[in-house]
Amino acid sequence: MSCLEMFLYDVVYTLVKVGQTYESRFSDNGDGTFTNPFIWGDFPDVDIIRVDGDYYMVCSSFCLTPGIPISHSQDLVNWQIIGYAYEKLDYADIYNMPNGSSLYNGGAWAPSIRYYDGKFHIFYFDNLGFFVTCISAKPEGPYERRFITNYSLFDPGVFFDDDGRVYVSHGSGAIYITELSSDFRRVVTPAREIYKSPNETLEGSHVYKRNGWYYICNPSGARDGREYIMRSKNIYGPYESRLVISSVMNYAYNGLHQGGFIDLPNGDSWFFIFQDHDSAGRPPNLFPIEWKDDWPVLKQDNTTTDGQVQPTYRKPATNVTVAPISPMHSDEFSSPILNLEWQWSLTERPGFMRLHATAGRILKETRNTLVKRLIGPTMSGRTVIDLSNLEDGDVAGLAMWNLPYAYIGVLKQSGRLIPAMVNQDEVIEAAQPLTNDQIHFKITTNDRSFASFYYSIDNETTYTKLGNELQLVLTVNTFLGSRFGLFCYHIGNGTSGFADFDYLRLESPVGPANHFDASQPINITYYDTEYSIIPQRSFDNVQSLISNTSGAWTCFNNLNFSQGANLFQVSAKVMSSQQGMIEIRRDRFDGEILGECPIQNIQPGDFKFYNTTITPVSGVQKICLVFTGQGGGFFEIRDFQFFFIRERNL
Repeated sequence: MSCLEMFLYDVVYTLVKVGQTYESRFSDNGDGTFTNPFIWGDFPDVDIIRVDGDYYMVCSSFCLTPGIPISHSQDLVNWQIIGYAYEKLDYADIYNMPNGSSLYNGGAWAPSIRYYDGKFHIFYFDNLGFFVTCISAKPEGPYERRFITNYSLFDPGVFFDDDGRVYVSHGSGAIYITELSSDFRRVVTPAREIYKSPNETLEGSHVYKRNGWYYICNPSGARDGREYIMRSKNIYGPYESRLVISSVMNYAYNGLHQGGFIDLPNGDSWFFIFQDHDSAGRPPNLFPIEWKDDWPVLKQDNTTTDGQVQPTYRKPATNVTVAPISPMHSDEFSSPILNLEWQWSLTERPGFMRLHATAGRILKETRNTLVKRLIGPTMSGRTVIDLSNLEDGDVAGLAMWNLPYAYIGVLKQSGRLIPAMVNQDEVIEAAQPLTNDQIHFKITTNDRSFASFYYSIDNETTYTKLGNELQLVLTVNTFLGSRFGLFCYHIGNGTSGFADFDYLRLESPVGPANHFDASQPINITYYDTEYSIIPQRSFDNVQSLISNTSGAWTCFNNLNFSQGANLFQVSAKVMSSQQGMIEIRRDRFDGEILGECPIQNIQPGDFKFYNTTITPVSGVQKICLVFTGQGGGFFEIRDFQFFFIRERNL
């Protein structure tokens, strides 16, 4: 078979579909490796500590309550939420949303967690002027709160020195050190500027002491961020600074930034850090470091990588075997207490979540929306609602919550129940009024960060798409990633009712992070390891890559050829008048060649399908794609897949 654009008019081929679904993607590959992000969901501004053999993580929650989720792990890869630092933001009236007002980007920013003198301490700064300390003997809480008011400690990194003195590194632009009292109720030594870069705007401090050195980790930049570390023998300096990492990993244009490091009992060190990821917010990532002259540097295999953070690594050597854990789960509302993944009893109607309609003109003003994180790269959420107790003016449904947001819901008006899809408070499309008082809703998201909205009136036999798509973005309006939301609110001053939600069920075609059905299209940027490639992203959020040099490669560790394959297909675009070649290799970038596919300059500027026959393969294989040519950047690739071809005379 010739290796040209794929026009298989003379063959019949069989697509192999595995078809298994999961609740959400999880990073543990089950083979001793994990794939970043270690949670493909919104856990922004993470801080992690180790207490003996246990690891605890906190992250920003901003306006959401309960606030500051506390997660636990024994291997730094599989995490579960075990509690929250507080139940409510009850120290400022704006968080009660009086008269339709709101502060969606307020609340808990960039928390810091430390374990000292037998207690867990969580610190955060609210830009309304509150520095808050949460203290508990148990990691899951409950926590006592203490306040310092009217003193700016932005993005605090808190450090307990060997003598018990408490220091906070904070600031944006210039970095300061402030000393606090041991009861965290007052400032002992006012802010002293210790570092200001002439070229970078630093913030997001994480403070450590190691081998007699004080270290402060700071990011610079936003989406295109990078991470610096500075050190000194004195907490007040002078400090010298170095770049830790400048890498987009496999998500084009968005740099890894804002994190810190953690030392394992065996002496290994790992750096944790987040990356802006549009629909999923700011997922956390993990990569190994080593120490050279008391500076942390990326630990890498110099024979196979080129100084970039890789998506897939061996799991940290914590000497604990943990079964892979899905970071987000469906909820049947069968317990009288909500599971901790929700940011929001279930006693009025057992087995259902009952939401009473609170006053609000639009969803943004609704105070009782129940939200759960979206986990990337693709996921769907569905629910069924009993509408029999809605009153005129009530609106209930399923939202893709953030700012901007959209939802599919039902408005009760003049006694009629009218399904509608609403995008940013504009009714995009309405369906015919319901003839019963139950409806199913579903929202699906794709790996391009778009959400679609569906309803079913025949008990999920069929779903009908309604309205348009919502592009999911991460903005300063909330600083949060997208979430599924259950809501019920009331327009006007009339009598309000309530809606009963039977469940929220989550589904994802992705389970173990980088395990793929080889017969389905695989985005080229979902590689495990790479050498000398550059991720790209189009205006409509389609990921691709270009090779930087002849001999560049990507490897995919777990491709499932469940019924075999003998043909390779790739979507590629020629970048110049030169032609290139893709070598399909087994096990390594220099392993057995299964096939070679020329990428020809047939029609520059457009993506085309190219294919080649390969040595038949079956089972689970590690496949590497090696890109060769006469110069760098000779073609751009979006996705690839494999087929099993049975030829016959037609």
